[in-house]
Amino acid sequence: MGSIIAAIVAVICALAVYIVVIMSGFKILDANLDKIDTANESTLIYAMEEGGKESSATEISKIYKGENRESVSIKDVPERLKQAFIATEDRRFNEHAGVDFWAVGRALVKDVVHMSAVEGGSTITQQLAKNVFLSSEKTAFRKGTEMAIAFALDERYTKDEILEKYLNRIFFGSNAYGIKTAAKVYFGKSNLNDLKLWEMATLAALPKAPSRYSPLAHPDLSKERRAVVLRLMTDQGYITEAERAEAAAV
Repeated sequence: MGSIIAAIVAVICALAVYIVVIMSGFKILDANLDKIDTANESTLIYAMEEGGKESSATEISKIYKGENRESVSIKDVPERLKQAFIATEDRRFNEHAGVDFWAVGRALVKDVVHMSAVEGGSTITQQLAKNVFLSSEKTAFRKGTEMAIAFALDERYTKDEILEKYLNRIFFGSNAYGIKTAAKVYFGKSNLNDLKLWEMATLAALPKAPSRYSPLAHPDLSKERRAVVLRLMTDQGYITEAERAEAAAV
């Protein structure tokens, strides 16, 4: 009887903590809504021949302060590019409610086995929460707050909206913020639909460690990490083995 009562009390306490965590996430989100929809954008300068049509305008320069960023609508992000990031950063992105408890459990086991923090277990939604609202310090309190905000984000926004905000926020190295700027910096392509599979995989490889996996600074490490991304995409059914091999050989 004592064990049953203790179990009931434990469940009640767990539910209370869960409710407090969820409510705190909504409170932080509501108090900082301007941050989620506001980011520094670069100003583009175009040149056009006199009497020419608008379609003939050519980008000749860019002005920005601090962060070189150009945002893009999720409608203009090809499906393969979305899949590359989901396969690499958060394979259950479309199933969980902001926090992937399976990934958290797996990360905890690995951390205990290695006696150090070797795996984070953060979802794309959690990464967005950290990037917009929190610092990069590694504490239990910060992690709990990150998870609380992630729950709130998943409740308030669609998966496409979260992925769009994530892709426009994250840092890709070489002072490139957001997927569109990264595509221009590394491959000279402003239209994301022009990216080839190996280029998409290279970009999806960068958020883990932008400086380390930069194709400009460390091409060999970039290629190794790109191979990991391509393998993950294959294992999760996004591309065929033939497509993986072709992209990995570039």
